[in-house]
Amino acid sequence: MFRPRLLLDVVGHFGTGWVLARGRHQLLLRTGYFRRRCPLGSWEEVPGNDVFRGGSGLDPQAYQYQRRDKGPRFFFDPGQLGQLGRVCEAWDQAGVGPMEEAERLARGGVLLFGDLELDTGFPPAWHRNHLQRVDAPAGEHWSRLSDFAYGDIKLIWELSRFPFAFALARAYARTGREEFAETFWTAVEDWLAANPPQAGVNWKCGQEISLRLMAWCFGLHAFLQSPATSGQRLLRLAFAMNHFGERIEANLAYALSQSNNHGISEAAGLFTLGVLFPELRGAGRWRKLGRLHLEEQAIKLIYADGGFPQQSPNYHRLVLQLYTWTLGLARLNGDDFSPELGQRLRAALNWSLQLMETANGRMPCSGGHDGAHFLPLSNCAHGDHRPTLQALAYLLDGELPFAPGPWDEQALWLCGPVALESPRRPRPPADFWHGEGGFHVLRNPDSWAVLRCGPYLHRPVHADLLHLDLWWRGRNLALDPGSYSYNPEGDWEKGLAGTEFHNTVSVAGQDQMGRAARFMWLPWAHSSLLGSKRSPTGRLAWLEGIHSGYRRLAGGPLHRRNVLSINGQWWLVLDFVVDGEHPSRLHWLLADAPHVWDPAAVRLSLDYPEGGYQVVAGAGVEGVVAELVRADPASPRGWCSPTYQVQREALSLSLSAPPGSPGYFSALGPAGFDLERRGEDLILTTEQFRALVQLRPAAGPVLASSGLAVLEGENEDCLSFS
Repeated sequence: MFRPRLLLDVVGHFGTGWVLARGRHQLLLRTGYFRRRCPLGSWEEVPGNDVFRGGSGLDPQAYQYQRRDKGPRFFFDPGQLGQLGRVCEAWDQAGVGPMEEAERLARGGVLLFGDLELDTGFPPAWHRNHLQRVDAPAGEHWSRLSDFAYGDIKLIWELSRFPFAFALARAYARTGREEFAETFWTAVEDWLAANPPQAGVNWKCGQEISLRLMAWCFGLHAFLQSPATSGQRLLRLAFAMNHFGERIEANLAYALSQSNNHGISEAAGLFTLGVLFPELRGAGRWRKLGRLHLEEQAIKLIYADGGFPQQSPNYHRLVLQLYTWTLGLARLNGDDFSPELGQRLRAALNWSLQLMETANGRMPCSGGHDGAHFLPLSNCAHGDHRPTLQALAYLLDGELPFAPGPWDEQALWLCGPVALESPRRPRPPADFWHGEGGFHVLRNPDSWAVLRCGPYLHRPVHADLLHLDLWWRGRNLALDPGSYSYNPEGDWEKGLAGTEFHNTVSVAGQDQMGRAARFMWLPWAHSSLLGSKRSPTGRLAWLEGIHSGYRRLAGGPLHRRNVLSINGQWWLVLDFVVDGEHPSRLHWLLADAPHVWDPAAVRLSLDYPEGGYQVVAGAGVEGVVAELVRADPASPRGWCSPTYQVQREALSLSLSAPPGSPGYFSALGPAGFDLERRGEDLILTTEQFRALVQLRPAAGPVLASSGLAVLEGENEDCLSFS
């Protein structure tokens, strides 16, 4: 049904250019343009001069010689692979290394999204959703196929990204076992047999094609000296690369219109083809086109503070990996990018360093999180961002931010042994305010917090304003639920993007914004950081944010949140629902652990390996209902998804208050503290100190609070804020 209000919201937030681009794309699909420009084909066709310059690819033996001895430069010398492997062996431990994944593949098992192990057989059925047991048509032109008719299509696409190519290459470098090379080529040939040009869902997305071709390029060079790499196989792969380039170029405008990692991925794919396959007729054009849009997208989409439109540390990593790949290839082959692009990448690198847990390289699970990990080139856990940041830091400035460790392997593969001889200059994280990106960090040695608050410069992904992530001794305690799936089914149909699953306040049982479509929230809510401050000794710190997501309701309620850091490890969070005439609900999603729940006192005691922890909460009115849910079997409540299509038990603590409640208070910290309320004041007491917090909400609905925090005991301190 046509809805004028929705159309006005779409145009107002996305702009007429975006609307016209979407309309153009739909028109091209429906008129059969893509079927004419990229017609169904066959790999049995003999490539001629319309594909290769001067017929250079028609003789398999000549082409093999050209590839081995005169091909473009790659990140590593295929003839020196064994030397790389011997360095890498130092990072392997029992059960932790690429050999296990490579051998698992030959047995018919794959690891997707870092933590989802599936039995697919080998070679796998490339059009099958192996988790949900759904098959997509194999012979239809990609433009006729739906994204949502075959379960979660990413379960098909991820396998065809060839993430295992990197494990096979790393295992081959360490062992020299030729079966790893043969496994790679068998998988490539089987994929080609099952996916004729332009047929099936694996041709549908240019980003998927781009990530696949880059994985194939890595495997090609890793196995270039192997007896398994024949001239015929090389020739067929190059022919496939030509089809990949034509397909990406045909619909590049649509990817760029999305203003996210899709356009960057496809530009990187074209640039890679142009650099590494100069014998293809389209190589020069693809190299220029890819380079142009890699420049434009970085300057357009990477904010001055280093943030990125998708509000996702995981997608942020993907973008950094894509630029590490293309920047490295460019320099090796006599090209480079502008200084301005380098400055944007430095800002994006710093953004990740500030949002990373230094003990393990993990980051919050905010925003869209599909488990994307384009360059799995180390033994580090899937969620460890250090390998990516280490390699990019070297490429940008010739130095490494982390001490030696297994996260060095990616820099070794992409930058060579010289990278590991570079100066190591740690960049300790500190308090950081990401005005454009919308992530604000209060950082202490043992505990730190991230507040989601800021303007939407691009489309919202989750309705999670004023969500708070909390970390303690390396563990993510108060956490983001993640994404789980972009096309969930059954009880999880609405997914985890809604306000009710985040660590924030919801009003009247509604999300902060209306969900207009699967990936669209309208109208966009407004939020801003009202203030931040740290005492001279650093033992007290404060920040406050506000958002207007519920102004559409009667009375126009606003949600205002104060976050206080006390003596480095304790946190006091105060939420106000200003001018509220509706029931409200405060929610905390906490890492699972053995626990004791006292609903009368609203006290949750948790037993983590790092030590005891507790959460105490309350509200300003009678009639508050406190509830704790762990892993609800009938809904997503009490679950988190650390990576795509993976569910993990968590603890969901909520306080629901009737209309008229002024707000909530929550105290979180190591076990053994007491929290007392005296009128408008809160007193947090431990064996070491006593903290008195006097908070006075300002009269105006959009003004910051004012208050005083006093720390008494061994480490006296005082902080006034407004």
